[in-house]
Amino acid sequence: MKGKQWRKLRAKLTPTFTSGKMKMMFNLMKECAEELRNFLEGPASKNEDLEVKEIMSKFTTDIIGSCVFGLKCNSIKDPNSEFRTMGRKVVEPSLASVIRLMIGMLMPKLGIRILPWEVTQFFITAVRDTIQYREQHNIVRNDFMQQLIQLKNEGRVRDDDDEVDKADLKNEVSTNRTKLSERDKSNMADSIGEHT
Repeated sequence: MKGKQWRKLRAKLTPTFTSGKMKMMFNLMKECAEELRNFLEGPASKNEDLEVKEIMSKFTTDIIGSCVFGLKCNSIKDPNSEFRTMGRKVVEPSLASVIRLMIGMLMPKLGIRILPWEVTQFFITAVRDTIQYREQHNIVRNDFMQQLIQLKNEGRVRDDDDEVDKADLKNEVSTNRTKLSERDKSNMADSIGEHT
């Protein structure tokens, strides 16, 4: 992608990487960290040696799966999970992948795929199926996939300020003709804001 097409896409995707959007994913990362802690308790209690690089690779796979794709990969518990296997094919070098990468970078007009076809198809299918499932079942998560769904449906990603506007909530709290004090409106709006 080059020129105007790239600039247009970059302008649409840039709001997905704000600090506010990253903070929204904290709880997803925390869940993965708790699974890692639970996994490590077993070997730690037995004083076993562990391959830290492999464990952290699995943990990273779980974080990416949860925060980007909205999937629970369980790579720590199941090292042969399909998501982990495909992720490994993306990052582990092989002679074929090095050749594809070099030719793809040196001669981009040839249209040579940098990733193997099966890997590309796996991730395209994962994205398509996740979007379809969420839209059919009205599922909303604070992850990157949700932002892509917003971009697809609304043509933009909402700003961090658009997510919950407490001033608007204060005004909407008394729409059922119930009279509330300003303090009650403020407390209710704050409470609603904490749970969205």
